[in-house]
Amino acid sequence: MQKIYFFQIIGMFFSWIYNAFLLTRLKFHLRGKYFWFRSLATSGIAETVFTILSVTFTLFGSMPTQEISHIVVWSFTIKLISTVIFSYPVTFIVSWLKKSECIDVYDNISGLNPFKVINDDNKITR
Repeated sequence: MQKIYFFQIIGMFFSWIYNAFLLTRLKFHLRGKYFWFRSLATSGIAETVFTILSVTFTLFGSMPTQEISHIVVWSFTIKLISTVIFSYPVTFIVSWLKKSECIDVYDNISGLNPFKVINDDNKITR
């Protein structure tokens, strides 16, 4: 049971970091537009990373590889369907929030390394 939790946490960590990285990159390249596309694309990729990492490592050695691949495919399919269903209302909520709060953050990418810290002198420290 602890093996399941461990690999779920590892999968979530890497998929969340990758999702945030991709979402930021796509926002920059698409100039802050097409939120629906950005959320679908990055969520789909992050769900793939999460599913492959967590399911494969959790079940490896306790099931045949073919069964693990079936579980990965079905798990990803269910996640992707739910992402498509929920991304439509989320797009409207994000649009409404942007308009109601008059905030639309769009800036240049200055670096996406989470281990770099900018001090008060605008110098990057490691």
